[in-house]
Amino acid sequence: MVRDAAQLPVIELKAQQQAWSDGLRGLSLLDEGLWQRACAWVRDGSGEAVLAELHACAPRAGRLLGQPGRMYRRLELLPDEPDA
Repeated sequence: MVRDAAQLPVIELKAQQQAWSDGLRGLSLLDEGLWQRACAWVRDGSGEAVLAELHACAPRAGRLLGQPGRMYRRLELLPDEPDA
């Protein structure tokens, strides 16, 4: 269940904001301001123009963020179960 930020304790909210900030930190390699604007957009929805900036930085921005939204197919081979 997703809770409204107003319902979160201050400590939990700060921890979430730090996690968002850390997750977007790769953008600071392109431009410190871009990273800060992206954090603001995630935090409170301000400055939606940052989405166009991120699009203009593709594909490098995507690589710096770990290619979000991309699905990878992974095949895991499990050993056969031993005979009983």
